[in-house]
Amino acid sequence: MIFLNRWQGVLLAFLMMVLLAGRLEPLAGIHQLDFWLVWLVSMVVLALPVLLLESALAKRTKALPLQALPALTRDADVSPRWRIVGWLAILGVLLLAGSLAAQVGTLVNNAVAVYPNQQLLPANILKLLPFIILIVALVLSYIPKGLPIFGVALLLGVVGVDLTQGVSLSAWQWTAFTWVEWSSVVVLALASTGLGLGLYWASALTQQTKGQGDTPRRAVLPIWLTQVIAGFIFALGLTTTQGANTATTHVGLAVTLYALATLIGAGILLSFARQQLMARDFNPMVTSILILVSLAVWVLPIQDYLLTAAIVVTILITAIYAIFSGWKMKSSHLRKALNFNNEALYNVWRVQIRILVPLAVVLAIVGLIGQYV
Repeated sequence: MIFLNRWQGVLLAFLMMVLLAGRLEPLAGIHQLDFWLVWLVSMVVLALPVLLLESALAKRTKALPLQALPALTRDADVSPRWRIVGWLAILGVLLLAGSLAAQVGTLVNNAVAVYPNQQLLPANILKLLPFIILIVALVLSYIPKGLPIFGVALLLGVVGVDLTQGVSLSAWQWTAFTWVEWSSVVVLALASTGLGLGLYWASALTQQTKGQGDTPRRAVLPIWLTQVIAGFIFALGLTTTQGANTATTHVGLAVTLYALATLIGAGILLSFARQQLMARDFNPMVTSILILVSLAVWVLPIQDYLLTAAIVVTILITAIYAIFSGWKMKSSHLRKALNFNNEALYNVWRVQIRILVPLAVVLAIVGLIGQYV
């Protein structure tokens, strides 16, 4: 298992929220009060119920998603086609890992561009840079233990560097909220948090095997609060990468730390994908080739399309899990796993899973597609 205890899950929640939000930075309304207030509501109404759902499914199945879905579909007496959501999650993990690795190359190229008179890297190294980054990410994926700690430490270093430069809060403003912004809010609440990918499913599973997760709420609340805190840190602009276009020593240090953290994030995601594939008895060589190909496609000039695919796949996964759990699984199974003592509280959660989460995802996908029409 990647996660050794509940704090590894908390650290990963911070790391993924900041890195994936940074990857999707153009979607975020930095310093827009309306955007972040709606995002906070979405974290309560959308993200928290899905986190509880992942933890409940982990408690019920005591297995990782790819292994657990056959048992879940048999218990619910539904078509095996529902099991495809587990493979979609693997695809989402690989796409997001590749996007983070590609972002490292972009950051380095931007840093080189603002120092035209200094040869920061030899020309032959720059040509090979995308492939070097992919190899480093792949190597990191074989040493997942402790990576969340180093990744968070690097991001805190970025925050420290940014704070020394001063943060202006006067730019915050209230703007008209649009459908496109709603799509961005849902993406930040579901995709940037890493929900549906199985990361927190694995975290809850590890806690249960160690006797630390008797109720899903105990496993979920620290992770959710960390995601909210990380979101606000990102909203304040303390971990944005816009400074890569400014030639200052402080910015150069921040970008370097951020790029290293991003590489670590990519390595963690790749490690998790490998862990699940190996659990399904995939050949180690085939698994490594599949992961390498998933990284290599980001070298092609189709990164914008791949990123859109990663976003759509990730939020679609949460909708499928919500529909399957809310409409196909027996209510008694989930209620027992969630251990809700309050009937009204359980019914609120069930409405969120059955109706609000799928509806929010459908509207978000329509908004995302509308940007290309």
